[in-house]
Amino acid sequence: MARNANKVATQSSGSKVQQKALSGSFPARIVQVVFLGVQEQRAFQGVAKPPVDQIRITYELSHEFMIDENGEPVADKPRWESEQIAFHSASVDLATSTKRFKTYRPDAPVSDYNWDDSLLGTAVQVTLASRDVTQGKHAGKTFTDIKGVTPAAQMPGYVQPELVNAAVFFDPQDESVSVEAFNGLPDFMQDIIKGSLDYADSELCATLAGGGAPVAPKAPAPAPAPVAAPAPVAAEAPAGVDNPF
Repeated sequence: MARNANKVATQSSGSKVQQKALSGSFPARIVQVVFLGVQEQRAFQGVAKPPVDQIRITYELSHEFMIDENGEPVADKPRWESEQIAFHSASVDLATSTKRFKTYRPDAPVSDYNWDDSLLGTAVQVTLASRDVTQGKHAGKTFTDIKGVTPAAQMPGYVQPELVNAAVFFDPQDESVSVEAFNGLPDFMQDIIKGSLDYADSELCATLAGGGAPVAPKAPAPAPAPVAAPAPVAAEAPAGVDNPF
């Protein structure tokens, strides 16, 4: 099932090595498009904004790779950069989602603004900028932000590499949504989707729980059982020390 943008109501690899922040323009391909459901929005200049459907789009950089413990690039682990944007009606020209689709499919008529798996692998140029954090729990860290996405640069003789990783399109409202596909998403993405305002009415919820009943949140790990005090040892018996580890 595709998401048609005309039907919208108008209103990084697991590596623990610190990766360098990137700045500049980079060839990339779309590797993931994941609909996250309707999410609350932050207030803007003190004015509340209505909840909106959101998408997480991930780009695989064609010539930038993860760095290993020795500072060397890992050839089979290209860098990923993601952005989370609001999914608006195609009639909203200034919406980021509309701008992105125009970049992905510049010749498509507005009536064909369908977000589906045909977008996966689309070649683009991604503009990145590094950002230093000075406050909060991430103070002292530097992050990479996506500042823009434009059509792939056309250079004579240049052939952009294909995707290295398997591409993923996921929509919790898709009638053919699968448990396997959902379980393949990172835990944090699963939590965002299950915390969405429309999750209880989604096809995913019905598929996972049956009958549309919400899936119970993950229960916290049980506290370890108290260790019973050892029985007193008779005076005449030799004292032995058991190491529980």
